[in-house]
Amino acid sequence: MNVLALSIATIVACGLSNTLLAGECPADLTGDGGVDGADLASLLGAWGTAGPGDLTGDGVVDGADLAVFLGSWGACPSAGVVIDRELAAISLTAYPYATFMQSYNKGSLVQVAVDPAQTPSTANATADVYVVANRTQSQWDSDATLVDARGTPDVITFGATAATSVKSLATSGLAAGSDLMVGAGYDLVVDLNRNGVLDGGDLIDGHGDE
Repeated sequence: MNVLALSIATIVACGLSNTLLAGECPADLTGDGGVDGADLASLLGAWGTAGPGDLTGDGVVDGADLAVFLGSWGACPSAGVVIDRELAAISLTAYPYATFMQSYNKGSLVQVAVDPAQTPSTANATADVYVVANRTQSQWDSDATLVDARGTPDVITFGATAATSVKSLATSGLAAGSDLMVGAGYDLVVDLNRNGVLDGGDLIDGHGDE
């Protein structure tokens, strides 16, 4: 069976992982530069209200906000860094609106998903979305130029919510597996500043040696 593999981690629910930019760390409710027990206490103290901790913007602090919160646990990173994030997905009809994928069968629907509650810079933003032939961490460090394996990137405008930020990608031109290879590996990049380079503020799925 031919498999189109986007080099990503395991299947998880949207909003349960990854790194945010400084200034884009909404789970840091105390403003001390990290997401920790003090922030958890603040979130739990606002449970059931529209107070601090409403990370999904639905008007009430509940389990959905707790899921986003726990995915942001730890220090808020420095500004200007690349954001490692699961991006390749398939859409769901209800929260969390996307399930992240490790691989796709050839010819199946491939989508990219972001959650503006976790990465506010993506809200209503237009970005170039690249599917790049898989690179290792050292290869990305030595060459951050974005070259789309399909010839040109998708131009995508994300919405203001997770529900409106799951978008389909073109797959024409992507190689799948061969007789000797189960799948072909790719990294997925959301180039928010649209400069054709993986740099500060851009999102990438597959930045490491997956």
